[in-house]
Amino acid sequence: MRKTKGEIRQGLEKAKLGGKKKKGKQEEPAKVLEKCTVFIAKEYPEFQKKCLTVLQGFEFDENNKIVGDHITAIRTAFTDKK
Repeated sequence: MRKTKGEIRQGLEKAKLGGKKKKGKQEEPAKVLEKCTVFIAKEYPEFQKKCLTVLQGFEFDENNKIVGDHITAIRTAFTDKK
């Protein structure tokens, strides 16, 4: 847990710095990152794993709201019939 905590803290610090600069591109305003949320469990139920996998593909705005139609994406993931 300590190693994970350290890695998360380092990742947050890197994100605050804005990452690599690209030549010839206009710089976008830097996102202000102040906190993150970590969910910890030994194992998640299968439906939660599927939801988390879908949500990983979405961005969040400055108010921690999901940008994009995540509801439809989750519904689509669960309409697969075996």
